[in-house]
Amino acid sequence: MAESPASAATLETCLKLLQAPLDESSQYAYLISSKYLQNLRSQASENENEIDAIDNSVLIDEENVNESILRLENADRFIPPLKAGLVRNSDFVVVSEAAWKATSQLFGGGPEIKRRCIRLSDSTPALVEIYPSFITIHGNKTSVTIEASRTDKIASLVDVAAPKLGFSLPLPENIRCINYLAQERGETLDFNATVAECGLETKQDLLLDVVSAPGDSNHASRIKLSIARGLVNVSNSCYVNSSVQALSHVPLLRSYLAPDSTEIAPYVAEINTENVMGHKGVIAAAFADVVSSMYSAELGKTDAPVLPRSLLKVIGKLSSRFASMEQQDAQELLSALLDGVHEDVNRIKGRKPYHPDPVETDSKDENILKMKSIEAWKRHLERDDSFIVDNFHGQLQSEVCCSECGKSNIRWEPFSSLVLPLPLDNSRPIRPLLVGFPHLTVPTYVDLTLDRRSTVSDLVAAALESSDFPSISKSRGDFVVSDLYSNRVHKIFNSTEKITSISSSDLIGIYFVKHPPVVSAALLNYVLMPVVQRCVRPSWNAEKSTHELQGRPCGIPLFIPFPVGVHQVSRSLLELIAKQYLENVAIGSEVSTRPFTLSIIDRQVRTIHPVVDTVRISRGQPQEHKLAYPANAVITIPVDGKQSHECLSLDWDLSVKDGSILQQKFATVSKKTTTTPSAETSSSGLSLTKCLHMFTKVEQLDSNNAWNCVGCKKQRAASKVFSISKLPKVLVISLKRFSADPWGSQDTSVLSALIRSKLTHVVDFPIHGLDLSPFLAPYAKADDVTMKYNLVAVVNHYGNAIGGHYTAYCKEADGAWYLFDDNHVSKVSESNLVSSAAYVLVYSCDPAS
Repeated sequence: MAESPASAATLETCLKLLQAPLDESSQYAYLISSKYLQNLRSQASENENEIDAIDNSVLIDEENVNESILRLENADRFIPPLKAGLVRNSDFVVVSEAAWKATSQLFGGGPEIKRRCIRLSDSTPALVEIYPSFITIHGNKTSVTIEASRTDKIASLVDVAAPKLGFSLPLPENIRCINYLAQERGETLDFNATVAECGLETKQDLLLDVVSAPGDSNHASRIKLSIARGLVNVSNSCYVNSSVQALSHVPLLRSYLAPDSTEIAPYVAEINTENVMGHKGVIAAAFADVVSSMYSAELGKTDAPVLPRSLLKVIGKLSSRFASMEQQDAQELLSALLDGVHEDVNRIKGRKPYHPDPVETDSKDENILKMKSIEAWKRHLERDDSFIVDNFHGQLQSEVCCSECGKSNIRWEPFSSLVLPLPLDNSRPIRPLLVGFPHLTVPTYVDLTLDRRSTVSDLVAAALESSDFPSISKSRGDFVVSDLYSNRVHKIFNSTEKITSISSSDLIGIYFVKHPPVVSAALLNYVLMPVVQRCVRPSWNAEKSTHELQGRPCGIPLFIPFPVGVHQVSRSLLELIAKQYLENVAIGSEVSTRPFTLSIIDRQVRTIHPVVDTVRISRGQPQEHKLAYPANAVITIPVDGKQSHECLSLDWDLSVKDGSILQQKFATVSKKTTTTPSAETSSSGLSLTKCLHMFTKVEQLDSNNAWNCVGCKKQRAASKVFSISKLPKVLVISLKRFSADPWGSQDTSVLSALIRSKLTHVVDFPIHGLDLSPFLAPYAKADDVTMKYNLVAVVNHYGNAIGGHYTAYCKEADGAWYLFDDNHVSKVSESNLVSSAAYVLVYSCDPAS
């Protein structure tokens, strides 16, 4: 914290810097805990005089500190490692160097987390390298680990590592740097290539080795494989690997990109170098190279995984988000990859025709509808005509109908995948910590499942309704629900707040606070005071030439019902605390015999003054006030329960190790609650057919999507319905497991929005003979009524939308199914295919139909 409070003008400037986006020319960026920024904005909005120091400790992985790691930059400084799986804008925020310096100079704290801004190619935007690469280079007898950027060259890493491994510089010509993935020799790396260009993982092993004949190479002949090889996971690339495996197991596409014969692949002759929307064949060639490598190998290396370097180097051209090291959505990558290949081999050369008016009609005549559908498809082919369109594109008919006059508008649009809705899951798991309940000997977690629309009051009731707990009368005490953070009370929830305002990462405490003993009418008026716990030891203050108590927060905070007025703290407050929480801890009459003392502390948990005489507790909003020492110290407690600038601290002597509230060994009980979903949201017996019915059923548009009716000449409520007017040969179906929070959460963090919206229903889908004829427009059934589909691949997603993992089930030519989990390949039964992890389904038209 700064030596003096920041002025309003300075604080406002600091907040603006923290909100400003990074400049494209920035070389470095800094990370700040999102929780800290939330506190900072809250304190600034309340015009508090004292602001917390920066606290980035929640981002640091203290268990995996390795000070022996070498660095190309800042070699003389220790840089703490980050915890794995942190998410930008949820766990941390990226700020500019100016913002970091302004904030750290004003408020202090840390630690500093500095990251490089890199550009992987001229065509991709700058990226903040949140997680650097850790490259372990092995020598003959030892190894060293280097923290490197994806833009560092292999030669730079070798120059740092070589002297540590017993090699002298400059290196002899017969020294090679070899990929040493899984302790197996791989390809020789180019010294002038970067870490990214070599496709190295975030944690990668390399080998410095001496070759007998410099310049010689021995390329063994390659053999064809009937089962695809796995793919190396390079920096969270499982979403790429699963998508590539799924598409490569579509027989039509594999024959087009990488046929088994030695003939030139058909795609080569169709590369369009004139298409401004394409990449001059780069995407198609990179994809084809990976597919070809998956189905061929050098003799003796048939089980070695394929490093998809060529594709990983260019997928950033599809979208800048794919150029980062962060995990992305497999369905989005799969669609983008198909579109990228399409544009590379688009048969339309030169300027594409433009049609300002869509093909549409209000007629219900089947002949007119069929004619309009054909016209719309011809227009599509005038702009987009390729192997991908021939096999992966279909057509949807959409009809919007005015709820007032009944006027309809029917249009057609192409699709490359069907995104099917799932029933919304209105259940929410939550795990609060119960504190102070009379029947619990220690704070206890309870596992609950509530309706997402529940309130905080419902949360308390659910905890009490468990058969494991006896009834607790509210007349005996108060319930307080709070967000606990860094051993302090971060927020106290109002009983009417929705539980959607609680993030899944929050530690929620439900406190039962006994009413104080009523010995006079005055004691009926009391406040619930948060009390922080600290482990303390005396510390010498050179400026004051005295010892002061300094401590760190520990355990969990408490809530004490403290009567308003002036009381003798050194006895009455201690007795109150003892009755509330510490019935088994002896409280002596003298301070020296007690296991704890009391202090008044500030928001930085620093001691302002030990309590030696009295404390005045008053209601009302925080006001400016002075603390009179050593007697008559004043604390203002707001009526809404938030802590004021000062609060009380329960200071435990570090030598005390008895059974106290400080113990972190919390118990856990399970309470299984049943949430009865409505008929329209029920996932019981959910099938792919049911999802298709949901996709093609009439949907009432909400007020935000009012239709501009051509009949009424004004915006009207309307309905919308889809039907399929043309089926593709290869059908890609995506199950809509991720969407915005449907229950109106007030938590706008990325983590909240995505984790809460993942739906884990098991959708029963057919392996053979998928029939879509019931969902075709009537005029389309005559053409496609016999078309049925067989499943060829499934992309699976495990976990949540941010920290999950992708795999793929694929059917090989021998008719067997295999699991492709990055580099791991294993045979599986068809019974494994249908699961709650199934995300993208790839079907191919049954030749027999």
